[in-house]
Amino acid sequence: MNVGQALVGGIIGGAISLLLMWLLFGVFGLPLVAVNVYIGVAFAGFFSSFFAIIFNCSGGSAKD
Repeated sequence: MNVGQALVGGIIGGAISLLLMWLLFGVFGLPLVAVNVYIGVAFAGFFSSFFAIIFNCSGGSAKD
């Protein structure tokens, strides 16, 4: 498992989350209550992708 791959995956997940937030609140015009929502969603997107890659079980690192 490469931590670099997990960081790249996290950055991609955060960018996609921010893109979706921009679509919802910028293009479709939904009311935004707090600007901190963008920061929270970016962190959630980053860490969800990051830990999904880190804890992926297909790496074959389990020992019998």
